[in-house]
Formats: sequence, C-alpha cells, structure tokens
Amino acid sequence: MTTLSKLWYLENINFLDGLSNQLKLDVEQHTLVQTVKKNDFIYFTEKSPFSVYFLKKGRIKIGRYAVDGKEIVTRILHPGEIFGELLITDNHKKREFTQAIDDEVQIYLMKINDMKDVMRKNNKLQFGVMKWMGFRFTKLERKIESLIFKDARTRVVDLLHTLGNQYGKKDGERTLIKHHLTNMEIAKLTATSSQRVANIMKRLQNENQIHVDSKIIIIYNMDKLK
Repeated sequence: MTTLSKLWYLENINFLDGLSNQLKLDVEQHTLVQTVKKNDFIYFTEKSPFSVYFLKKGRIKIGRYAVDGKEIVTRILHPGEIFGELLITDNHKKREFTQAIDDEVQIYLMKINDMKDVMRKNNKLQFGVMKWMGFRFTKLERKIESLIFKDARTRVVDLLHTLGNQYGKKDGERTLIKHHLTNMEIAKLTATSSQRVANIMKRLQNENQIHVDSKIIIIYNMDKLK
C-alpha cells in the first residue's frame, strides 16, 4: 500500500482526528497493515508482540477468560477505534485477548516503542493518548459499577444507550443502530445469559420502546428508554 493511500485510511481513525498531516505521516511510517479473518486472534495474552492497534475495518472483541474458562467480553470495538494502548504506560504483559468477529477485519499495528518515540516529539499526540486512556478508564468504572449494583434489565438498557450514543443515527425521535450483535455477545457484555437477553429485548419490544431485527436496533426515544 502506498504512503498516500495508507494516509487516507488513517484519516478515518478517531484517535488521530485533528492531528496534522505531517504527524499522521510520522505515524504512518511506523505502521503495518494486517488483515484478520473471523474468529482469528489478533493477540492472545503474553504471546502477542507489544504493539498498539488502529482498527480500520470490521469489529473485534476484547476480553479475558475466568479461572473456570468462561469468556468475559469487556469491549466490542468498531472501525476508527484504538486498542493495545495501555501498554504505552504499562510494561506488564497483556492479560486479555482480542479476536475478530467479522469476516474480514483490517488493522494497522505500530510497535509500542515506535509509538512512544512519535509521542515524545508531539505534545498533542501525548495529550490525545492520555485523553483516550482516561475515557477508557471512565467506561471501565461505569461497567464495574453496572455489574455490581444494577439488575440484568438495567445493564442491557445501559448497553443500548451506549450503542445509541456512540454508533446510532438520529431519525427524529428515533435512534437507528446498525449492528451484528447476537444475544450471546450482548449477554457477555452485560454479564447475563443469552436467554435472559432475549427475554429482556422481547419485553422492551412489547413495551414499544425498541424494535430489533438481525441488522438494526431502533430505539424509539432514547430519553424514555428504561
């Protein structure tokens, strides 16, 4: 891939939004393009190289395995998002896995040491990294609070609010969310069972709060969804 075409792709990475073309070129010079097939691991705990990743195409899930082998999904990322960035300040080995959940996932990877070198040369990029990490920790705190203090329905509704705010498109009072999440994936994100998710989603539909099919969720009124 040429420098100009790769730079064009970097324009769509949220994390780099607002940076100068010169800084994006500095980032581009240290990135490698990688395509990952569905269900393949991008990295798996300590076996992975120490890199930061920019997601260009497709979706990935990030999670861990409990002692009993149960999969715990902590995040599902969409194009434009960054992951692996915690290693910039944490020298410990990765304690999570990252797996492709779409047919073709495209990422750009950049070695941690290269990322640090570019950051040292640009205060704006340093600020962006710290801001992104702060945003991630805030989301993690809210997730932990939700798992501890809220019931299953509230956790599912909170997830719908998050999806609506981050990825939804407004259509009058309605919010349209294009998705490919299964009940099992929603269950893993909300620490409940897929059957419980199905029941909650059905109840929300019967209450005329949402409409769900295989590719879209319609929230009729975000302010009234509860």
